[in-house]
Amino acid sequence: MQTSIKRKPIADLRTAIEMYYLNSELTTADIKKLFNVSSTTAKKYKDVIRDEMINREVLSNEINSVNTEIAYEVWGLNISSLERRYTKLQKFKSS
Repeated sequence: MQTSIKRKPIADLRTAIEMYYLNSELTTADIKKLFNVSSTTAKKYKDVIRDEMINREVLSNEINSVNTEIAYEVWGLNISSLERRYTKLQKFKSS
C-alpha cells in the first residue's frame, strides 16, 4: 500500500477540509484548486491515486475522478490534523 507521495503544499486549509467533506471523488479541477498546480501536475497526482485505487480494487463513479479518502491518505493529508490546525488558526485570528 502506498502511504504518501511528494507533492506541493495545499493551497488553503479551509478548501482542503471542504473538498474532503463535499466530494466523494475529486476531479482534475479539484486537485488544481487544492494544490494550486497546473492541469499536468494535477493529472500526475491523480494518476498515482488511480494506481492505488486499482491496488485496492476500488472503483470510481466517474471516469475522470478519483476517490477522495484514498487521495487524501496517499497525499498524506490527515483530515483530523487539517481540522485541528484550521480550528487553531481561527482562534488565533479572532484574538
